[in-house]
Amino acid sequence: MPMSEKETPKKKTDRKEELSRRFLDSGFEGFCSEEILELMLYFSGPRDRAEETAKKILENFSSISDVLDADPTTMMKAGISENTAVFFRMLTAVSGRYYNSARSGLLYDSTDKLIELFRPHYAGLYNEEFRVACFREDMSLIMTEAVSRGSGARAEVSLRSLTEMILRNDCSLAAVAHNHPNASAEPSDTDLRFTKNLYNVLKTMDIELVDHIIIGKTEGLSLKDEYPRLFSAEQ
Repeated sequence: MPMSEKETPKKKTDRKEELSRRFLDSGFEGFCSEEILELMLYFSGPRDRAEETAKKILENFSSISDVLDADPTTMMKAGISENTAVFFRMLTAVSGRYYNSARSGLLYDSTDKLIELFRPHYAGLYNEEFRVACFREDMSLIMTEAVSRGSGARAEVSLRSLTEMILRNDCSLAAVAHNHPNASAEPSDTDLRFTKNLYNVLKTMDIELVDHIIIGKTEGLSLKDEYPRLFSAEQ
């Protein structure tokens, strides 16, 4: 017997409730990528097209991370509404905020910890962004903040605005980071020169630059580990 128009919304409601219950019981354990997207779409777009849209999205993207890393224009070309594209972008941004809030009080006294401090802020970013983190003497975090955001693959950074931001936080230790969207973390000559200049400027203010982290598409890199001369009096 054909399904009546009155039965269709109930079917979609039941499907949403089924996925919601599974998520509340065990998170996304046992979910396939299509089901994860479908549940997200039930909360961000028209319910009657959630299952169909989830399938269409995965015809254009190979994974959940590729979906969330895409810019809104690319998402919309894949059949995602503007509201849903904004919602997906918000998910990656709030994840970074949550991650760092949950890690408050930790000491960022190793390369791995510094990389993990900065990495969540770059989740889903398709433009370059330059950030600074200020620390207390025991390397507990005071703050981390974006200094500049690029409109493309490069973010222009002013040494003056960067040092002023560090001074406002009254810290003696600072680290900086930027990302290479869709590229490796290998530094450019400009990255190396900028790091050396920043180290020298901060040194005159009795502030130690503890590292410059570069976050690539798949990995993070510490300039202090790879280029220690940039963090010494050596020219």
